[in-house]
Amino acid sequence: MRLAITPIFLLGFLVTLSAAALVPSIISYDLNTPDSVITEAKKAIVKAGGYINPDSDFGGIVIKWFTANVPDSVFETVNAAGARYHVSIEPDQEVSTSESH
Repeated sequence: MRLAITPIFLLGFLVTLSAAALVPSIISYDLNTPDSVITEAKKAIVKAGGYINPDSDFGGIVIKWFTANVPDSVFETVNAAGARYHVSIEPDQEVSTSESH
């Protein structure tokens, strides 16, 4: 029995592989970070195959932040470019205030 790889199977495999490499993340910076630094980080994320979540730009009292699905390959780029502004990239995950027993 021969196994043939069809274009549909290959496309499905590649889509699954690329989707698995995206990490839902919260990217935050010091409040004094220029908008241009944040814009460049967003461009790097999109160029690497990630995407910025719509309506996720927030400037708070202490930090500026946005959420994105970030490819592993761009973490180092965003960290290096934002180091001067104390960039932080954290996994976006559910947070609870109650302890489970």
